Amino acid sequence: MKKNMLTIIVIAVCVINLVLTSIMMFVMMPAFSNMNNIISQVASILNLELESENSDEPSYSIKDIEVRTVNFDEDAKSQTINLAPSGDGQSHFGILTGVKFELNTTAEDYSDVVEILDTKPSILLDVVKDVIASFKSEEISEAAVKEQALTRINDKLGGSKCIVNITLDGFMHQ
Repeated sequence: MKKNMLTIIVIAVCVINLVLTSIMMFVMMPAFSNMNNIISQVASILNLELESENSDEPSYSIKDIEVRTVNFDEDAKSQTINLAPSGDGQSHFGILTGVKFELNTTAEDYSDVVEILDTKPSILLDVVKDVIASFKSEEISEAAVKEQALTRINDKLGGSKCIVNITLDGFMHQ
């Protein structure tokens, strides 16, 4: 008799556990689905932020690049540019023959930039010369000049993404 009574108690506890588990499932299910929606929204926001951080990656291919060379004059003579005064008291200068502009042909403002390069190249050359002149002899490097000049040129063109790189022809400094 004791075994039957113990079996009935175990079955009763199992049934109570099953009932309480099913009640808990129905009570907690809406909360779980709300939590799932919140987690999905946070994940989508994080995904958007990750995508916006990667927007610096180029959205063009090598086939879309056109190179335009702009020299200071027709004979491709070099231009001498005084560098910013340094602490040693001597004059330092940079020499530049011309600049090659790599243009993204798929950019929205491509035709406007080509027109500027064809009709008013001195505007962009002056930006490059100003950048070179802003460096001291101790801190100048071709990479630094290219990076700063590209940023200033694109800013001067109203935030253009058409010019993707520049090459300094015959660049030397002393």
